[in-house]
Amino acid sequence: MDPQPRRRTVVLAVVLGVVPFFAAVNTLVGTARARRQQLATEWGDRGRRDLAAGQANAAVDDYRTAQEYARDGNVYRMMLAEALVAGGHLNEARAQLQTLWAQEPGNGAVNRLLGRIATAQGDETEAIRAYHAAIDGAWASSAAEARREARLELARFLIRRGEMTMAQAELIASSDDLPSDPNEIVETAALLAQAGTPQRALAVVRKALKVDATHPRALRLAGETAFALGDYRQAVHSLDEAAARTPLEPSDERVRKVSRRVLTLDPQAGGISSRARVRRIADDFRIATAWLDRCPPDANADVKARLASTSAKANERDLVRDPDLADATLALAADVAAAAGRCAFPNEEEAALDLVLKPHRSVE
Repeated sequence: MDPQPRRRTVVLAVVLGVVPFFAAVNTLVGTARARRQQLATEWGDRGRRDLAAGQANAAVDDYRTAQEYARDGNVYRMMLAEALVAGGHLNEARAQLQTLWAQEPGNGAVNRLLGRIATAQGDETEAIRAYHAAIDGAWASSAAEARREARLELARFLIRRGEMTMAQAELIASSDDLPSDPNEIVETAALLAQAGTPQRALAVVRKALKVDATHPRALRLAGETAFALGDYRQAVHSLDEAAARTPLEPSDERVRKVSRRVLTLDPQAGGISSRARVRRIADDFRIATAWLDRCPPDANADVKARLASTSAKANERDLVRDPDLADATLALAADVAAAAGRCAFPNEEEAALDLVLKPHRSVE
């Protein structure tokens, strides 16, 4: 028999036998890969559930396992970093993020998480760098919302650090592009107030009230900022509106009562008669001396000496007759209130008096 046909027959037989073998191997490999990917997905889902339930360390283990099964470990690297941050493992989280950052330095989510780590560790320089990179970076979805939140996070950190000027700059930039949600507008306004810019805070909170004129938190903040700006009538109005919708916090209730009392104690208020002015000066003097009486007996000897020589004249009849005496009594009442404030915490009426009399003090 010719050997050539025999060799062809053998080769054909081998080929016909090998092809099914490799096909079977490929099927097994594909099945194994699919199974590994399924396991990666299952562990990733478990990690999300654990993290949502506050089980950060369990989520870390879940995501590490998902990484081992996944063909692309980077798929779960960001999730692992988030879980590590939640669990307080900041250095490990940074290591994971630096791997991602090296691949995508402009990734907004990566930079924001780096910013959060920096704020937790008190690294102001790195926090500012990372958050600004997040604000300028690329986002997979909801970019405007994510950038705004990154800016607010940075502002909160700067406020905690006492860097009010830098915080104001971030918040002013944020207030130029406000969302339509009044809750988010009020959050920006509240941070502006915390950063020491009540005028800007009031301007922003008014935008929230244009969207929802009955928004309780916006009304409360409007009252608080008006109070900080010395507009006590507006403070009362806004807090009255807020109280009509939901009970006020004790601090806001105090602001409302103090503001209301300021309006009745101010002798320089416009539209009052000379008799009403004198009556208010006499009331202010009475409240100031009663406040001073709550101080220790040996405190404020100099002010008490001045008080002893003039208190008998601080009555409406004498004050009406002598405008100069009325002015002198008002100045003395201001100094008495200042002295009392150094040794006795003011009640609501005394706090109102202090606000009224501050411009009339001759001593600090």
